[in-house]
Amino acid sequence: MNSKSGQRSSKTVFIFLTLFLTSLSFLLIPQTKSSFGMKPFSRVVYSGGYRFKTVMPVQPVKFTKLRLTLVISKNGAPANGFRGTVSLSMPAMYMGKNIAKFVPESEKSGAYKTYIYFTMGGLWKLNYALRNKNGKLIRFSQEFNVN
Repeated sequence: MNSKSGQRSSKTVFIFLTLFLTSLSFLLIPQTKSSFGMKPFSRVVYSGGYRFKTVMPVQPVKFTKLRLTLVISKNGAPANGFRGTVSLSMPAMYMGKNIAKFVPESEKSGAYKTYIYFTMGGLWKLNYALRNKNGKLIRFSQEFNVN
């Protein structure tokens, strides 16, 4: 065997091994998306005689306009006439002002919607400040993890 054919076969084996290992790494290493994802979020809090259910759909959340729905009821009936805000913060760091105002979805549904933005994954806190139709202030918070 001459030296040129030996070099060619070594080069062929090297190229084959490189392609094989690259292909194998794509199969064995999980591929991730560039934006953070969130598990379905639905949480209920009771405060001031009301039931507050926060609902967020599953979708990428990093720098995405995300719809937040708050369903308010009292004794099983929709509670209407609320107004208020939700502010987002990260307990581990200062995030600046991130406040969204709730608007009713419809006149008698007891559901209120707003849109929020997350800038990164991690532990987030939703701080609610709401007033019922009589002007009574109700505050509560919820924490969840965006990963």
